Amino acid sequence: MEKYGMLVFALILAVAFALPLSGEVMKEQEGYIDEGTMPIIEDKPTVENIPVVDAETDRAARDAAPSTSGTLIKKYFKDDNTYVIICKGYPKPGVDSGEARGTAREAALLNAQVLAGEVFKSGINVITAGSPERYIDGKGYAMVYYIVRHPGLRKYAK
Repeated sequence: MEKYGMLVFALILAVAFALPLSGEVMKEQEGYIDEGTMPIIEDKPTVENIPVVDAETDRAARDAAPSTSGTLIKKYFKDDNTYVIICKGYPKPGVDSGEARGTAREAALLNAQVLAGEVFKSGINVITAGSPERYIDGKGYAMVYYIVRHPGLRKYAK
């Protein structure tokens, strides 16, 4: 009888592990982003999403990017509620070309967030108030147009 008890217990465990968990248990929390598998999505200008950086500034930034040795290309107030940072990021050394683009974009985004943090007082969270408008991939670097929006943003500048 003891043999059958252990066998039944083993079968119950096997069945319990073989059945898939319910969808509610396996469901990821709302807002969860798996950064390892998600591509970086650029904001595409549309009728509702008008680009903040005008064509002339865009052209000047692209021309300046290869010759700029540091990370910052340009930063300025577009209006009282909008601040623009254009900066570069470089890929992590020793990664293949596919990962190099991603690591350069991440570095550009982090550079922009750090630069924005240095401009504003602690009342502005530049990570939640800011977003990348566009990424541009160059030869050996990536460039990001980072836009910080907040009502009355200019008064929070240091």
